[in-house]
Amino acid sequence: MPEGKKGPSEVPEGKKRPSEVFRARLRETRKRRDNMSQAELGRRMREAGYPLDKAAVLRIEKGERGISLDEALAFASVLAAIPAQMLTPPGDEYVYLTKNFGVDGAGMRAWLRFGDSFIAHSGDLPDELFAARAQQAIVIYAKGLVDANLNRDKAGAEEAFRAMQATFDEERKRQEQKDLEERDDERRVARRNG
Repeated sequence: MPEGKKGPSEVPEGKKRPSEVFRARLRETRKRRDNMSQAELGRRMREAGYPLDKAAVLRIEKGERGISLDEALAFASVLAAIPAQMLTPPGDEYVYLTKNFGVDGAGMRAWLRFGDSFIAHSGDLPDELFAARAQQAIVIYAKGLVDANLNRDKAGAEEAFRAMQATFDEERKRQEQKDLEERDDERRVARRNG
């Protein structure tokens, strides 16, 4: 490796780095845009001020050429894509930001929007924050659903809808469990006093 250049960060074997997710999403998004060719994407990038041709786009998609943050955001702009979607793995696949920190698609979108504070597992939150967290998550997923629909990203829309539905279901179950526990506590107190 050339001196002064760092190699890719270590991630667990078989797991994806953000750059790998971005490359896959770039290819998917390009093809979803009326099966846009690599040459056409290169032309649009040149019009946007980034001197890329078909060969450069091909090398980026194959992982043979890295890209700068500026180029990544320009790709998203030129493709009318949601930047967070371009960095989000599909479904329940994980992307590793470091060798010790991986998140699934929902976690990645939350991390991009709110940082580490939003990714806490439900068991890490005090009870009074559950409802607020669920509402916050639903708003995020609703925005993702709107953005995915605007960009004709059927998979992204379905994922956002499923995430919203799962959040509703989890909050309903949590609230039902809380209500059940409160009723049980009231019955115990009534038995002791009765």
